Amino acid sequence: MIESTKIKELKGIGEKTEKLFQKIGVFTVGDLLRCYPRGYDVYEEAVPISELEEGRTMTVTGAVFGRIQVSGTAKMQVTTLYVKDITGT
Repeated sequence: MIESTKIKELKGIGEKTEKLFQKIGVFTVGDLLRCYPRGYDVYEEAVPISELEEGRTMTVTGAVFGRIQVSGTAKMQVTTLYVKDITGT
């Protein structure tokens, strides 16, 4: 396989998936090899719930309790739940 091979020739890439890749500018195997993520999250060590800071993405370990609520649209799903540990909720 060479870099100029169309991505549709790859196993598992059908017409729908090919169109999705074309939207982000990926047409060939070479394009796919050079397609890097725009960003990513780095998760650090888990902290107790009492040490969480508003506005920051942090890792926490605890138990889910109560009702889990799912809302939003087809494009954006929002899941709301409560997590607790020995330091708080």
